[in-house]
Amino acid sequence: MGSYAERHLYEGEYIVEKASRDVWGLVGWWVLGILGFWLLFIPTIIAIKNTIIFVNMEIVLTNRRLITKQGVFRTRSKDIPLLKIQGVYVDIGFWGRIFNVGTIYIDTEYGEIRWRIQDADDFKTTIIGEIDQFERERLISQSTWTAQAMLEGMRAMNAGRMAGASRRKPDSIGERDPYAGYVRRY
Repeated sequence: MGSYAERHLYEGEYIVEKASRDVWGLVGWWVLGILGFWLLFIPTIIAIKNTIIFVNMEIVLTNRRLITKQGVFRTRSKDIPLLKIQGVYVDIGFWGRIFNVGTIYIDTEYGEIRWRIQDADDFKTTIIGEIDQFERERLISQSTWTAQAMLEGMRAMNAGRMAGASRRKPDSIGERDPYAGYVRRY
């Protein structure tokens, strides 16, 4: 069975990119855990906990939404539609430039999401590109639907004009003519 995101895709939806998590953060905890094992057992426990979190975490961008999932026993998942993303920015420090790791911040209508991932700049660019593509496709779909509706309306109006002789004339003085849009007075 595939990942969480693969199992929860909608019809016509596909995965554009999966973010790679920051492995170097784990290395630091494991070094501290191994060196500090004899002093205190706490760094080793933290290293094990962070490894479990790391392994059970997903950040996936599809053509319609951003999916995040984390947790083992209690999982938390967020499905954020692309149109609800308000801003994306990246923070990369000195060591992040060396190891190609950064923190990506995604502002949404639901709050801010923060993840430390590899290739954060590339993931940010991909998110913005998918938002633009989704918006373009949505506008094309809306304009096509609007044009079709207007064309059908014009055809119906022309069909009504062709049968102009069968139009009902106002019966009394001051009766509203439904075709002219104003009140006729005789």
